[in-house]
Amino acid sequence: MSKKIHDVAIVGAGAAGCAAAIQLKRSKIEPIVFEKEEIGGLIWNANFVENYLGIPFGVKGTEFARLLRNHLQFLKIEVQKEEIVTIKWDKKKELFQIASYENEFHSKYLILATGTEPKKLAIVGENQLIEKEILFYEPKNIPSRSLSRAHIAIIGGGDVAFDYALNLSRKNNHVNIFHRGKKSNCLPLLYQRAKDSKYIVIRPNKNVRQLGIPDMQQSSRKALLEFADGTSYMADLVLVAIGRKPNSIINTKLFQVPIDKEYLFLIGDLVNSNFRQLSISAGDGIKTAMKISSKINKI
Repeated sequence: MSKKIHDVAIVGAGAAGCAAAIQLKRSKIEPIVFEKEEIGGLIWNANFVENYLGIPFGVKGTEFARLLRNHLQFLKIEVQKEEIVTIKWDKKKELFQIASYENEFHSKYLILATGTEPKKLAIVGENQLIEKEILFYEPKNIPSRSLSRAHIAIIGGGDVAFDYALNLSRKNNHVNIFHRGKKSNCLPLLYQRAKDSKYIVIRPNKNVRQLGIPDMQQSSRKALLEFADGTSYMADLVLVAIGRKPNSIINTKLFQVPIDKEYLFLIGDLVNSNFRQLSISAGDGIKTAMKISSKINKI
């Protein structure tokens, strides 16, 4: 258990959390940052970041994540690789009690930048394919050994689905995008790029009814997609990209803090609904850090 009381604790090291940590450091405030996975968050899945100021030619998502990590290292901001499981408010001491599976930490201010988690299809066969490591929700979780001329089915018709398709097609995988509407609802730019790719096929009016293993062969490494129109498709991998929801413990019993507490800040994709953009998240982080800095330094 850590006895040190930190001025600021940040849960999540995506763009919002990293931006807050960097701005706090510039204000001579040492934050403690927690991230259960890799620094960068969802940016690891991005095919190409091309609307971030100062990067006119764009940058791969994996490269941007590396730049974020290097930025934190340059400023000597340490990121604790721990999953936070409970957060409590000590009314008497006016401190947050932040616990992982192994440690407990204390802070005066808390920034939650936990981002989002993918929505599930909630249909027959989904969990079975997850268990067999055939179905995924984010490209970064697909084993590299599986990404070599694979036939990949992406379910979804938004920006994320098309961006994932462009990302995965770079490795000569054959990608089919299945979306239930007549038209996709992604950016025209992404749609045109996918349409122009020889490795991507866009299939509208395809509502997935259920998923399964071909011919009931339990040892099979294939997935069978069955659609409401009676057709089917066989794939090596399935990637579900039908939307995301806030990834937060706030509405659970594990979070015992008044939501309107002035020492608590929610930022980034966690609260930005459909406005999930790198620039917006970074701005959230910087603005929040400046607010906290003014309180701590009594500006």
